[in-house]
Amino acid sequence: MRFIALIPVLLLTACYVDPYTHAPTPAPTDWYQAGWDDAMSGQPIRSNLVIAHLHNDENVDREEWLKGYAEGQQRICDPKFLEILGESGKSFPSSCETLPDVAERHAQWDKASRKGFQESFMH
Repeated sequence: MRFIALIPVLLLTACYVDPYTHAPTPAPTDWYQAGWDDAMSGQPIRSNLVIAHLHNDENVDREEWLKGYAEGQQRICDPKFLEILGESGKSFPSSCETLPDVAERHAQWDKASRKGFQESFMH
């Protein structure tokens, strides 16, 4: 009878798997995509130290990150896109702050932001 009671215990211990022995190796960071994502989320340009920390990868490819950032910045800082952001109540992206014509872009966003606020207030 004792033997029958031990069977479930033996079966359960045989199924134990150490979670650290089969941990997958993380894929290398796509630095272009990381830069694009940072710009599109409105983040300012980051230092390598911050980028490495955020992606848990100390081998930052700054050149690729900057290429992606520039492409994302071009997209999010497009005047029509800024108008949509302003009308929908989103804040002005910090990623646009380094552009030479930031004052004009900010004014356009601000105008759209006020328009969006007035429209939402009227409804």
